[in-house]
Amino acid sequence: MWISHLIILVVLSAIFFQDIKNRSVFWFWFPLLIASLLADRLRIDAINKILISTGSNLIFLFIQLFLVTLYLSIKNKTWLMITDDLIGWGDILFLVVIVVYLPFVNYVIFYICSLIAVLLIWLIWQSVADVKSKFIPLAGLQSILLAVYLFFSWVYLKKDVFSELRFEHLL
Repeated sequence: MWISHLIILVVLSAIFFQDIKNRSVFWFWFPLLIASLLADRLRIDAINKILISTGSNLIFLFIQLFLVTLYLSIKNKTWLMITDDLIGWGDILFLVVIVVYLPFVNYVIFYICSLIAVLLIWLIWQSVADVKSKFIPLAGLQSILLAVYLFFSWVYLKKDVFSELRFEHLL
Protein backbone atom coordinates (compact mmCIF):
# COMPACT_ATOMS: atom_id res chain seq x y z
CA MET A 1 0.00 0.00 0.00
CA TRP A 2 2.63 2.55 0.98
CA ILE A 3 4.65 1.76 -2.15
CA SER A 4 1.76 2.74 -4.43
CA HIS A 5 1.21 5.86 -2.30
CA LEU A 6 4.88 6.79 -2.60
CA ILE A 7 4.86 6.25 -6.38
CA ILE A 8 1.70 8.37 -6.71
CA LEU A 9 3.23 11.21 -4.70
CA VAL A 10 6.53 11.07 -6.61
CA VAL A 11 4.80 11.12 -10.00
CA LEU A 12 2.45 13.96 -8.98
CA SER A 13 5.47 15.92 -7.72
CA ALA A 14 7.37 15.25 -10.95
CA ILE A 15 4.41 16.51 -13.00
CA PHE A 16 4.29 19.62 -10.84
CA PHE A 17 8.00 20.45 -11.14
CA GLN A 18 8.17 19.69 -14.83
CA ASP A 19 5.06 21.73 -15.68
CA ILE A 20 6.23 24.68 -13.58
CA LYS A 21 9.70 24.64 -15.11
CA ASN A 22 9.01 23.73 -18.76
CA ARG A 23 5.27 24.34 -19.24
CA SER A 24 5.09 20.79 -20.55
CA VAL A 25 5.08 17.30 -19.07
CA PHE A 26 6.73 14.15 -20.41
CA TRP A 27 4.09 11.73 -21.66
CA PHE A 28 5.46 8.73 -19.71
CA TRP A 29 4.34 10.23 -16.37
CA PHE A 30 0.69 9.67 -17.30
CA PRO A 31 0.80 5.87 -17.85
CA LEU A 32 2.87 5.55 -14.67
CA LEU A 33 0.37 7.69 -12.76
CA ILE A 34 -2.70 5.81 -14.04
CA ALA A 35 -1.09 2.43 -13.26
CA SER A 36 -0.23 3.45 -9.70
CA LEU A 37 -3.64 5.06 -9.14
CA LEU A 38 -5.43 1.96 -10.42
CA ALA A 39 -3.24 -0.36 -8.34
CA ASP A 40 -4.08 1.64 -5.23
CA ARG A 41 -7.80 1.83 -5.97
CA LEU A 42 -8.07 -1.87 -6.83
CA ARG A 43 -6.99 -2.66 -3.26
CA ILE A 44 -10.28 -1.21 -2.00
CA ASP A 45 -12.92 -1.20 -4.74
CA ALA A 46 -14.33 -3.78 -7.10
CA ILE A 47 -13.68 -3.28 -10.80
CA ASN A 48 -17.37 -2.59 -11.56
CA LYS A 49 -17.45 0.26 -9.01
CA ILE A 50 -14.27 1.70 -10.55
CA LEU A 51 -15.72 1.43 -14.06
CA ILE A 52 -18.94 3.20 -13.06
CA SER A 53 -17.16 6.11 -11.37
CA THR A 54 -14.60 6.35 -14.19
CA GLY A 55 -17.37 6.50 -16.78
CA SER A 56 -19.26 9.14 -14.81
CA ASN A 57 -16.12 11.19 -14.35
CA LEU A 58 -15.24 10.99 -18.05
CA ILE A 59 -18.73 12.07 -19.07
CA PHE A 60 -18.54 15.02 -16.65
CA LEU A 61 -15.08 16.01 -17.94
CA PHE A 62 -16.03 15.77 -21.62
CA ILE A 63 -19.22 17.79 -21.03
CA GLN A 64 -17.11 20.46 -19.32
CA LEU A 65 -14.58 20.57 -22.15
CA PHE A 66 -17.35 20.64 -24.76
CA LEU A 67 -19.21 23.47 -22.99
CA VAL A 68 -16.01 25.53 -22.69
CA THR A 69 -15.30 24.93 -26.38
CA LEU A 70 -18.88 25.82 -27.32
CA TYR A 71 -18.91 28.98 -25.19
CA LEU A 72 -15.59 30.24 -26.55
CA SER A 73 -16.59 29.37 -30.11
CA ILE A 74 -19.84 31.32 -29.80
CA LYS A 75 -18.02 34.21 -28.16
CA ASN A 76 -15.42 34.35 -30.97
CA LYS A 77 -17.96 33.56 -33.71
CA THR A 78 -15.80 30.76 -35.08
CA TRP A 79 -15.25 27.15 -34.03
CA LEU A 80 -12.24 26.93 -31.73
CA MET A 81 -10.18 23.98 -30.67
CA ILE A 82 -9.37 24.66 -27.03
CA THR A 83 -6.23 22.53 -27.32
CA ASP A 84 -4.74 24.97 -29.84
CA ASP A 85 -4.12 27.87 -27.47
CA LEU A 86 -6.25 27.57 -24.36
CA ILE A 87 -5.52 24.28 -22.62
CA GLY A 88 -2.61 21.94 -23.12
CA TRP A 89 -2.78 18.25 -23.83
CA GLY A 90 -0.91 17.59 -20.58
CA ASP A 91 -3.68 19.37 -18.67
CA ILE A 92 -6.34 17.26 -20.37
CA LEU A 93 -4.35 14.05 -19.89
CA PHE A 94 -3.95 14.78 -16.20
CA LEU A 95 -7.71 15.28 -15.79
CA VAL A 96 -8.41 12.10 -17.78
CA VAL A 97 -5.89 10.04 -15.78
CA ILE A 98 -7.32 10.95 -12.37
CA VAL A 99 -10.86 9.94 -13.39
CA VAL A 100 -9.94 6.34 -12.48
CA TYR A 101 -9.02 7.25 -8.92
CA LEU A 102 -11.65 9.50 -7.42
CA PRO A 103 -15.32 8.61 -7.05
CA PHE A 104 -17.68 10.89 -8.98
CA VAL A 105 -18.58 13.34 -6.21
CA ASN A 106 -14.95 13.60 -5.10
CA TYR A 107 -13.82 14.13 -8.71
CA VAL A 108 -16.32 16.91 -9.33
CA ILE A 109 -15.45 18.65 -6.07
CA PHE A 110 -11.70 18.24 -6.67
CA TYR A 111 -12.11 19.53 -10.23
CA ILE A 112 -14.01 22.65 -9.18
CA CYS A 113 -11.99 23.39 -6.03
CA SER A 114 -8.66 22.81 -7.78
CA LEU A 115 -9.61 25.13 -10.66
CA ILE A 116 -10.52 27.87 -8.17
CA ALA A 117 -7.35 27.26 -6.14
CA VAL A 118 -5.15 27.24 -9.27
CA LEU A 119 -6.68 30.51 -10.43
CA LEU A 120 -6.07 32.13 -7.04
CA ILE A 121 -2.52 30.78 -6.78
CA TRP A 122 -1.73 31.92 -10.29
CA LEU A 123 -3.17 35.41 -9.79
CA ILE A 124 -1.17 35.84 -6.58
CA TRP A 125 1.97 34.49 -8.23
CA GLN A 126 1.59 36.78 -11.23
CA SER A 127 1.12 39.79 -8.97
CA VAL A 128 4.52 39.23 -7.34
CA ALA A 129 6.49 37.60 -10.18
CA ASP A 130 9.07 39.55 -12.15
CA VAL A 131 8.33 37.64 -15.35
CA LYS A 132 4.66 37.52 -16.31
CA SER A 133 3.15 34.63 -18.25
CA LYS A 134 -0.27 34.13 -19.75
CA PHE A 135 0.09 30.34 -19.54
CA ILE A 136 -1.09 28.65 -16.36
CA PRO A 137 0.66 25.35 -15.48
CA LEU A 138 -2.72 23.73 -14.78
CA ALA A 139 -1.65 20.07 -14.66
CA GLY A 140 1.29 20.93 -12.44
CA LEU A 141 -0.68 22.96 -9.94
CA GLN A 142 -3.57 20.49 -9.89
CA SER A 143 -1.14 17.61 -9.40
CA ILE A 144 0.45 19.24 -6.37
CA LEU A 145 -3.00 20.02 -4.93
CA LEU A 146 -3.97 16.36 -5.40
CA ALA A 147 -0.69 15.23 -3.82
CA VAL A 148 -1.29 17.45 -0.78
CA TYR A 149 -4.86 16.19 -0.42
CA LEU A 150 -3.81 12.53 -0.74
CA PHE A 151 -0.86 12.89 1.62
CA PHE A 152 -3.03 14.62 4.21
CA SER A 153 -5.73 11.93 3.86
CA TRP A 154 -3.31 9.00 4.05
CA VAL A 155 -1.03 10.27 6.81
CA TYR A 156 -3.12 12.49 9.06
CA LEU A 157 -6.74 11.48 8.54
CA LYS A 158 -5.96 7.82 7.83
CA LYS A 159 -9.26 7.68 5.96
CA ASP A 160 -10.40 6.10 2.75
CA VAL A 161 -10.12 8.60 -0.11
CA PHE A 162 -12.54 6.49 -2.14
CA SER A 163 -15.60 7.21 -0.01
CA GLU A 164 -18.19 9.41 -1.68
CA LEU A 165 -18.69 12.88 -0.23
CA ARG A 166 -15.13 12.90 1.05
CA PHE A 167 -15.23 16.71 0.94
CA GLU A 168 -18.55 17.09 2.74
CA HIS A 169 -16.91 19.07 5.57
CA LEU A 170 -16.17 21.85 3.06
CA LEU A 171 -19.82 22.34 2.14
